[in-house]
Amino acid sequence: MSLFDPTLILNAETTEVNTRRPPLPPGDYVAIIQTPKIRPWKKPDTEETVYFLSIPMKIQVPAELQAEGQPAEVTVTQDIGLDLTENGTLDNSVGKNMGQRRYREALGMNVPGESFSWAKAVGQLIGVKLGHREYNGELYEDVKGVHPAA
Repeated sequence: MSLFDPTLILNAETTEVNTRRPPLPPGDYVAIIQTPKIRPWKKPDTEETVYFLSIPMKIQVPAELQAEGQPAEVTVTQDIGLDLTENGTLDNSVGKNMGQRRYREALGMNVPGESFSWAKAVGQLIGVKLGHREYNGELYEDVKGVHPAA
């Protein structure tokens, strides 16, 4: 049984300021793929629903960055668009689901005749190229690409 009591959170008072963690510097990192989720999105102009696969990856922060105050692990997420057939299944024809192809190739899982599922990708090491993007005047980590883990 959990000792969690939501009223303690709702009634808790503090004088401490919540401070944002600075983004990791741009560069290449090693990460572990976490459980992806499918996220629907309605296009505002057509009201058509499209789907994205949100892929969280837990970066193992290098010791030198931890010494500068970064945590041991940082989770980043990349969304990739999903191309679907008219039946609502993944379209694996030529030129479709290129985001998924990049992940499969980086993981060594884009092999003819070998089955692939995102469940098999969970827990696998992958190389992540990080950059930054600006939002409301602040910099955030941005996954620029994936590659085999070195």
